[in-house]
Amino acid sequence: ETPAPVHDGTPTGLRCHIPAAERQRNPAAERRRNKAQGEAQRALGPRITEPAAPNGGDGKPAIGGPLVALSDVVVQAKGHTILDGISLDVRPGEVVAVLGPNGGGKTTLLHSLMGLARLSAGSIRTCDLPIPQTPVSRLARHVGLVFQNADHQLVAETVFEEAVFAARSLGMLGPAVEEHAARLLAEAGLADRTHDHPFRLSWGQKRRLNLISAILHRPRLLLLDEPFAGQDWENVVFLLDAIRGVLAEHTEPNGKRGACLMVTHDPRVVLHSCTRLLFVSDGTIALDAPVPEAFDRLLEMGHDAYVPPST
Repeated sequence: ETPAPVHDGTPTGLRCHIPAAERQRNPAAERRRNKAQGEAQRALGPRITEPAAPNGGDGKPAIGGPLVALSDVVVQAKGHTILDGISLDVRPGEVVAVLGPNGGGKTTLLHSLMGLARLSAGSIRTCDLPIPQTPVSRLARHVGLVFQNADHQLVAETVFEEAVFAARSLGMLGPAVEEHAARLLAEAGLADRTHDHPFRLSWGQKRRLNLISAILHRPRLLLLDEPFAGQDWENVVFLLDAIRGVLAEHTEPNGKRGACLMVTHDPRVVLHSCTRLLFVSDGTIALDAPVPEAFDRLLEMGHDAYVPPST
């Protein structure tokens, strides 16, 4: 288990998770690392090179209107403008990476979609429900939110009860959900921790538990704030598989596609798993483009640290 990385505003991707001993020239360690990265690449699937809108990222037409619609949104707090006139649509089928410097407004953007940030101006619709008129409790049926701080959403007395907390609160807990929870906890390496208190887990284990709790009720929209913090490649793959699994449940047979916005500091995950990239800085969207084009433009803007080394 790796400790949670400390970000100073400069994203370093998974490099920050490599132990110091392995950063030296160590052929055995490099082989292990290359093997893990190769397995991750195969699990991540082929690189996505086209945006999901107006299609769904795989050539299938997007069904219905946008799952997220912001128009001229302004959020202010304590005399500071955190979001400054943001307009944005996210359509079904999109997996949107949200990058940018610390304090740029990324977390507030996610919170605003869940009705957790008070609007000073503008309008938001999340899953076709108006914000802030719709109670958060109703939005929670359609949205899975993972906070930036793992401890902020740990409320139960045991790991298993934490995993099923949202599903239970929404009246959706049953044998099938319990079985799914047990399976995900096992895949997350937490099978022997189900009776432990969540606060006894490491940071990386807490992050995996956060995601499991957020997806068991099968939300159509995922809002994930740095879900890969403290994860090695094996666990990054687990998290991405879990994310893809819940989104895939909304593809067939009902035709309602899911979507995801994820704040991340790992450009390699963005390259292989996202259809679109937002660069949020100073409360505005400085860049909104399909991933390959966005990386090229980030290089032109001098933001090399947000681009994977091979780009």
